Amino acid sequence: MKRTGWLISTYLLRVIVPYFAMAWLLLSVILFVQQASRYSDIFFSANIPTNLVWQLTIALIPNVIAFTCPMAMLVGTIIGLSKMQGDSELVAIRASGVGNLQIAVPIMMLGVLLSGFAFLVNLKGVPLAASLVRNVALQTAIKKLESPLEPGVFNTEVAGYTIYVKGGDIETGRWKNIFIYSEDAANNSVRLITSTQGRVDTADESSELVLENASVSTLPMTPGAGSIFPKASERCGSRSKQNAGI
Repeated sequence: MKRTGWLISTYLLRVIVPYFAMAWLLLSVILFVQQASRYSDIFFSANIPTNLVWQLTIALIPNVIAFTCPMAMLVGTIIGLSKMQGDSELVAIRASGVGNLQIAVPIMMLGVLLSGFAFLVNLKGVPLAASLVRNVALQTAIKKLESPLEPGVFNTEVAGYTIYVKGGDIETGRWKNIFIYSEDAANNSVRLITSTQGRVDTADESSELVLENASVSTLPMTPGAGSIFPKASERCGSRSKQNAGI
């Protein structure tokens, strides 16, 4: 009789666990995507190092699995027992002399085990994950302050300037092939600045874009209202600095 009870308990778990695992995976993916969307500026930023992205990904997992574990257990139990009821397997089990309590015992034991796991995750994992998320947010803010530019993207965060860089090294903050557009309404002119190389220097709460081999051309905003001329003092061989205003 004990062997029969053990076989029935094992069979019940073998039916429920696959549905539980699939429900846990599906719910975790859905909730993870919802949580990750709050940090889309980090996940899709070219300025953020890959290690910070992976740290944020790991930090989001404890909150997700702790929340979805009990839900997945409920869904797996309902689907598994419904399937057994539809196949008349529960009727056959009861006909063999196994009562409802004996059927429920292995399911309750699995529920208690998963409840303990979820409790430990909430007790230990969630605080560590929250601390890691705060650290990633701080490091991300520092990286954005050190290097507010992204290769291949027109940047308008600097007031009065539109900046475009074709490429460069994000880690060192060195940029190549830089184009800057600026309008001077007071003088009714437009400044076009090009540079082969540049970098971002950060001090305290301000950043400065330092250009090397810069060439500045001034154009009238009104067509035909003036002449086009470059500033010789800022042409090749000189270094031009534009305040990034950060």
